[in-house]
Amino acid sequence: MGFDVVTVHDTSKEEFEEALKAFQSKINPQTTTFFYFSGHANTLHPNSNETFMMMVDSDKEVLVSIHKLYETLRKAKAKNNIIAIDACQNYTHKDSNDKKGLYRGYDFEVVRTTLPREIDQNYSYKEPTSTIKSYATRINEQAHDAGLHDSSLSPYAYYLVRHLDDEEIPIETVFRRIRNAMHRDYQGLQENFESGALMNAIYLQPKRKEDSNLNPF
Repeated sequence: MGFDVVTVHDTSKEEFEEALKAFQSKINPQTTTFFYFSGHANTLHPNSNETFMMMVDSDKEVLVSIHKLYETLRKAKAKNNIIAIDACQNYTHKDSNDKKGLYRGYDFEVVRTTLPREIDQNYSYKEPTSTIKSYATRINEQAHDAGLHDSSLSPYAYYLVRHLDDEEIPIETVFRRIRNAMHRDYQGLQENFESGALMNAIYLQPKRKEDSNLNPF
């Protein structure tokens, strides 16, 4: 697809910030960016659309607002931005006994009683121009870790891999195909959704190279 990829795994806050700097350094006004996050995440308020991504710092529980990513992308001024968040969107209070979202896969008592919390927030909620965001699940819902067809991939990741290189379709149709497949196989238990507004039509696998960033106007 022609992307210059920056990859980080099991990242701490410091490593995440360094990765964002590396990501930003590769962007120019003709760039179409694709940011993909897979991991633990949640919201800090019911019905909120501000996702907080969980880092893996060993000495504290670190939550980074998606608005920090917005700030990076606004400064970079790319032509288009695609953001895919493969994580929970539900709200879980830190003192709740609900283990969803941030605490999925962790010993909740250890996380709750021994680790201080650091929240990296207070960035502008303004999205970058020409941005589409795709979430693995809807607001107030939980995303599954393992899929029916491949236990090593989440349901969203499985269908993203299957459809991302579909030829001659815009990115919105890619996400719609993912949604239809997930709805079929999971009977509505998990459903991805999109928000945002692109200024250009984006074909990640166009028939002709010059069609990859068509201006609809």
